[in-house]
Amino acid sequence: EHSSHVAFSGATGVVSNYFAGKHPSGNVGIQIHHTAPINTGDVVWTLKVQDVIILGRLFMTGAYDTRTRIALTGAEVNNGYVETYLGASVQELIGANLKSDHVRIISGDVLTGDIIAVDGYLDQKTSQVTVLEEGDKHELFGWLLPLKPRPSVSPTFPTYIMSNHKFDVDTNTHGEKRAFVQTGAYEKMLPMDIFPQHLMKAILANDFENMEGLGILELSEEDLALCEFICPSKSPLQSILRDGLDTMRDQM
Repeated sequence: EHSSHVAFSGATGVVSNYFAGKHPSGNVGIQIHHTAPINTGDVVWTLKVQDVIILGRLFMTGAYDTRTRIALTGAEVNNGYVETYLGASVQELIGANLKSDHVRIISGDVLTGDIIAVDGYLDQKTSQVTVLEEGDKHELFGWLLPLKPRPSVSPTFPTYIMSNHKFDVDTNTHGEKRAFVQTGAYEKMLPMDIFPQHLMKAILANDFENMEGLGILELSEEDLALCEFICPSKSPLQSILRDGLDTMRDQM
């Protein structure tokens, strides 16, 4: 449904495109893919809403005002929004909201964020802080008889049919890295005309021609985050993609 907010309905000199649906429909890479696919030599700039607000304040008042709103998410912190500023102390932000001490603090969301220390500070790109339980507990025969409900795209797990169930996940990957398995699961997670597994193999083989032909220039790490989350091989797809993009840039 189109937004009726004046910031969108009253905008001039722009072309408005609207997207609906579950994640990852909000990823800018996927939106660009469906509106103006990126080709070799193209330069595309994107801005987040919070950045637009900061720039708007700068032009309207002449002051660099870094006030922002941060979302606190994850099962180990009291969820909600906090008014703060860029560079704020993580300890001051979440200290009173933590439910336990044995946690992992993530600057960003659970799929694409970076680990941050409790004595760290918010960087410019942070609009969300996620806190999860550390998954360092051993689960006997967890791969065979999962005692705790966990999200899965495989019908071998009973939770496969619980599409709307909310899970309290931890940081355990429930497996180790192994060879790629041809399951077709990646394609179900990535609404783009791209074959993720073939692209990953091309990157690992340093096959530049196939990397470009398979659409590497249209992807950023967040576009493959869901693929990495459900990957039966536990492959670090986001870091593989980043290595490929860096290599492509060096070759151009």
